[in-house]
Parts: sequence; C-alpha cells; structure tokens
Amino acid sequence: MDTKLIASLACAAALALGACSGDGPATPAAPDPATTDPDADARTEDQRTFDTALDNAEKALADARALVTAAEARAAAAGTDAARTAAQADIDEARTALGRAVAAAKALTAPAGDYDRIGAAAIQVDRAEDAQDEDEAKLRMAEGSTGWAGSSALVIGKEILRPAPALDAVRRLRRNADGTDAATLLTAAKVPAVMYDAD
Repeated sequence: MDTKLIASLACAAALALGACSGDGPATPAAPDPATTDPDADARTEDQRTFDTALDNAEKALADARALVTAAEARAAAAGTDAARTAAQADIDEARTALGRAVAAAKALTAPAGDYDRIGAAAIQVDRAEDAQDEDEAKLRMAEGSTGWAGSSALVIGKEILRPAPALDAVRRLRRNADGTDAATLLTAAKVPAVMYDAD
C-alpha cells in the first residue's frame, strides 16, 4: 500500500477518534486546596485585625512621605510672603503626618505567638522612625527657605529652638564722670563684719 495513503488513513482515524471522545476541550482540574493562599480563608479575627492595621500604618507612612515631598517643592518655589506662609503650613502638616505614622506603627499589636506578624510590626516601627528622622531633616531645610528657621536655629533632638531676638543692653554710668560721687559707692571696706563661729 502506498505510504502516503497509509499516512492519510492514520490522520483520518485520529481526527475521528478525537471527535468522538467528547464535545469540547477538557475541563480544567479543580485547584488544589493546598496551593491556595492560607491567609485568604484561614486567618483568625486577630490576624485579620492586625493585617488591616498594618496596611493602614503602611499607607499612613506613604502618605506622610508624599506630603514631605510636596512641602519641599512648595517651599522651594515660594517667592512671596503668602507663598512662604502656605509652604510653612504644608511643612507643619507633613511633620504632623510623620508623627501619626510613627504612632500608628507603634500601636500595632500582633497576635501572641504569631512571630511573622510580630516581626512585621517591629519592621514597620523601624521604617516609620527612620523615615521621620530622614524627612525631618528635609523639612528643616525647607523650613529654612520659608524664613521660619535657618542656619542659626539650634536643633535638639527633633525640636527646633530658634534664637531669641537681639536686645540692646543699657549700661548705666556713674552720675559724675570725674568720680566725685565715689563716696556713695559700696566698697568692701564699707561692708560690716559678720560674727560667725569658725567651728
């Protein structure tokens, strides 16, 4: 028999067999429960509460850092007193937001014995505090350009101590430039001795 004829018959048989075996593509197998995300349906109420709080703390930190960036840009572009005042308001808002982000991180309470979540809470606190330190330096520089602080400001910890305004000292001279009123001055000789027991 011709080889081409055999090949054609074989192909036809294969197509017929495929058509008879079913009326569509094979149904996909059901997912293996062991491969699904355990947090999707196996979390406790405490775990869900913590996860939500962690998400909120992360968002609060991201939002605070965005405010810092916006405050820097506004302070850099401030050219009028009104613009500098608005920039300072943005700086204050960013600084407050950073404080809230740190507070939110420190308020995280992981379920007892859940070491993964306990670690995640500690990491979030570190991230928030590091961001606050880094961004506070940026805010101080931005604040300097608004005129509220500058190179003469003393920074202790996270507090900015601005220098006190200069005061004109007044020196009072003796009434008589020639010293004729010296008799009215108090001297050591004019101080009476005080009796005391040396022992």
